[in-house]
Amino acid sequence: MTYNRPDSDIYVTADKLKRLFERRFAKVKKAGSKSRRDGEQQVTRADQTRFASLASSLTSEELGKVVDMLQKECPEAITEDDDADDVEIEIGAIDGRTLLNLIAFAEECVNARKRRK
Repeated sequence: MTYNRPDSDIYVTADKLKRLFERRFAKVKKAGSKSRRDGEQQVTRADQTRFASLASSLTSEELGKVVDMLQKECPEAITEDDDADDVEIEIGAIDGRTLLNLIAFAEECVNARKRRK
């Protein structure tokens, strides 16, 4: 950015990447500063993989509910793209209790569809 004009493509792209980095780094910094509460559920890799698998089979409406749940319970796990309507879910940033709730919700949705067939 230092050696390019503010209206150049390189400057604009570098500025977008800088803002994206700062948002994600702030989330990592915030998540790292949280203290573990007593009795908080530990997140396992298997839990994260299970949620990712279930999430891929959810409808867009159900995914919208997942995003709503995350915004209320664990907003640091959501990254929104300013330029598009894309939302990224950082599975590694979801706390144990919230992840288990999301898995239960996703399983309920998938099982309800299977029962209707």
